[in-house]
Amino acid sequence: TGRPTKDGLDYFRHDIGLMSDPKLITARRKYGAAAIVVYLQLLVMAYRDKGYYLAYGDSDRDGVIWSIKSEVLSGRYEPDAEKIAEMIDCLAAHGLFDGDLFQQGIITSHRIQEHYYFATAGRTNPEVKWELWLLTEQEMREKNPSGKSFVLRAFISRTENAIYRTENAIYCTENPQSREEQRTEEQRTVQ
Repeated sequence: TGRPTKDGLDYFRHDIGLMSDPKLITARRKYGAAAIVVYLQLLVMAYRDKGYYLAYGDSDRDGVIWSIKSEVLSGRYEPDAEKIAEMIDCLAAHGLFDGDLFQQGIITSHRIQEHYYFATAGRTNPEVKWELWLLTEQEMREKNPSGKSFVLRAFISRTENAIYRTENAIYCTENPQSREEQRTEEQRTVQ
C-alpha cells in the first residue's frame, strides 16, 4: 500500500506585503493587532487542514473561533468569541477572502489558492474540490509555465471531460434513436 495522500501544507510563504495589504487596514484600525493575528491564524488553519480552504459553515464556525481563541488569542486581553467572529466577518467583507464562498461557509482566496498551487506542484495527486477553486487555467499557467503541476493537469482534464460530456449530450438529443434501434440499423447496413 502507498502512503496516504496529504491534504494540507507544512508551511506557507509569508509575503512581505501581507501586513500592509490595503484590505487589512479597516480591520486593523477597528480591532488592532488582534485582526492581524486572526487573519494569520485563519491562513494557518486553511493551509494546515485542506491546504486551500477552511470550512466555516454553521457547524464549523464555533470550532474555528474556539481554535483561534485557544491557540493564539488566549491571555489577559483575549477577545471573546463574538469579537473574533466580528473580526472574521470584517476580514471577509474587505476582500481578504472570496465573498461568494464565504457566504457559503468557506474561507479561501486567490492568495491562499496560489500558495497551495505552488506548494503542491510536486505532489502527484492533491485532491481539489473544483467548485471551490478560484484560479483559472491561464492564472495557473502563468504561475507555472512548465505545466508540470498535477492540479493544472487535473483542471485541464476536468474541463476537457466536461466538454466531451456536453458534446455527447448534444449528440444524444440530436439522435433520438435508442441503442437497440441503432444496432439493428447497423446490422441491416452490414447485411
